[in-house]
Amino acid sequence: MVSPPADFADTFTLEIGETLVELVSSTYELAIDNFNRSKPYSDANTFGTDVYRFGGHKLSEAAEDNPDLITLVQEHPNFVHKIGRYEVYCHRVGKTVGADIWRSFPNPETEGVQRCTSPFLPGLEPDLNKASTVVLAHIGNPEAGLVSVHLCIPVRTGDGAVAWGHVHELYSATIAPMPAVAMPMPMPMPPPAAAPEDVAVAVVRRRPRKHGEP
Repeated sequence: MVSPPADFADTFTLEIGETLVELVSSTYELAIDNFNRSKPYSDANTFGTDVYRFGGHKLSEAAEDNPDLITLVQEHPNFVHKIGRYEVYCHRVGKTVGADIWRSFPNPETEGVQRCTSPFLPGLEPDLNKASTVVLAHIGNPEAGLVSVHLCIPVRTGDGAVAWGHVHELYSATIAPMPAVAMPMPMPMPPPAAAPEDVAVAVVRRRPRKHGEP
């Protein structure tokens, strides 16, 4: 795997990664809700459009709330945001569970791909140190929901095709969670022994004999 630019990890910190996943996840929730409410008019195309538009607006809202984290560059004709020195483009690059991110790309005509600045020749590794474009690439569909989220640096091969120079996974729904360890149930404590009840002892008193009784 090609190493990312030297400042990549410092720019896309764990905190920023978690924020981006939360934004994309809420984007899918909105798109799925709209998909279900708009049946039978909704289809794969309308869902894809909703994901793109909702995702762009979610990132713009984050830029308003926390301009130190992310900034808005433009909303028209396409959404462009910036984190650090990197221009960030949010795109759905696949639909199915198990899709290979290394083979999943946005439309080659999208602005984020067109503006990638790291061409390389076949057989040679791209130099990503000058890369300034990152695609917030996500995979999902209205049935399975959000499948995965990655930060990808696009490059162009010698014949002009699109490829990923570097891929950093932020989220994957296909990774099974750690199994929960059942804690042993504590042994039930025996009930406290009942305090002995006071037993009344009958005292037999003999009547004094009268004179002449046996």
